Amino acid sequence: MIIFFQTLNLLIVTIANCNLKSLEILALNNNKNKELPVSIRKLKRIQSLHLSKNKLDELPKMILELDALKHLDLTGNNLGYFHELYQTLELLKNKNKGIIVII
Repeated sequence: MIIFFQTLNLLIVTIANCNLKSLEILALNNNKNKELPVSIRKLKRIQSLHLSKNKLDELPKMILELDALKHLDLTGNNLGYFHELYQTLELLKNKNKGIIVII
């Protein structure tokens, strides 16, 4: 299953009440999301997460719970190359072998 929410100017996407257990690709590009919904951790089969051109200023540690994640696009956000971001990305790369992260 693939869901695209591109250029909708969504402030946040609520995943909690959706049955998206088989979701593999989620595109939230070109929105105004400042944070990821906590419920994103329920997407255990997600392989590709597109978050480019939002207003994210940090990458939450819950991203480490996405065991199937192989592609993460974070380009065009407010992410700085901070120590915590670096640590989270390193943990993600060690946990999910072969993941491609674009910043």
